[in-house]
Amino acid sequence: MEKVKKLILAAMALVVMFALTACMEANEVIKINSDGSATMVSEISIDKEKFMDYMDQYMKEQTGSSMTSAQKAEMEQSMLSDGTYKLEKKNGKEYYVAKNTQKISNKALNKAMNEDGSVGYIKSNVFYLKAKYDTDDEMEEMLSDPSISQKDLEEVIKCTYSVEFPKEVKCVYGGKISKTNKKVVVFDIKYGKTVTMFASTSKSITLDSTKNKIKSLNAVSKTKITRKSSKKNSVDVRFSKVKGATKYEVMYSTSKNFKNNSKKTVTSTKATIKGLKSGTRYYVRVRAAKKNYADKYVYSAWSTTSIKTAK
Repeated sequence: MEKVKKLILAAMALVVMFALTACMEANEVIKINSDGSATMVSEISIDKEKFMDYMDQYMKEQTGSSMTSAQKAEMEQSMLSDGTYKLEKKNGKEYYVAKNTQKISNKALNKAMNEDGSVGYIKSNVFYLKAKYDTDDEMEEMLSDPSISQKDLEEVIKCTYSVEFPKEVKCVYGGKISKTNKKVVVFDIKYGKTVTMFASTSKSITLDSTKNKIKSLNAVSKTKITRKSSKKNSVDVRFSKVKGATKYEVMYSTSKNFKNNSKKTVTSTKATIKGLKSGTRYYVRVRAAKKNYADKYVYSAWSTTSIKTAK
């Protein structure tokens, strides 16, 4: 029985990871409120009938025999035992469903949408997200089978984003407005592809204007180095204040291209760098930083100078 159990678990992992029978769908539903906060519902649905058929086929290939009723019952118990999946009926069919619902503030929502290399901007009247629907390292290793093509993965791993606004949607890129609810836009996501999803409730808020808005919100003016002085084992640099900046990053090195550099962070417009070698030229550069709409630090371009310590 232990060997059979291991085969069942292995088959389950294959279906979940590969979705080779197209029995699994992932759906993300985001309902945006008038204050910019949102309710997010993440749902994974596994078609029970297709799932069981695949398990039966897998068991035949591995053991030469179909699954018994007891084995099917054990597999279902394994699916439902930890409470992650529940058995639900949809349109007369049974599905194993895992669902997670969370209410999230606008600031936290934008922060979540700007993780792992994604770029997102969400308000009550606009939704923008550029992201890659991809796997983690463990899944990537499992999906490295050369017999599985990119096209296969795109066809069998189904994922959708549904975004509901307080008002009717007027502009869309990369998705379609729901036929039954004009406040909802649906985006189909394909595995391994970088996708751009955009929708707004105003014709004046376009994809290009939203990109420009994000660029503006992430912009930080460049500081200027105004004074510099040195002693035997230290240097002082002063620089101009940048509006909106909450800190300044100071980097220094004996290399012009800043190899093997050291850095320090200050909140004022001056920095003293200590512990330096006497009679040595140091290259110093400074940049301003602030937190953007997604509570993420963004930086200005560097301002650079060089100074030699006294002998």
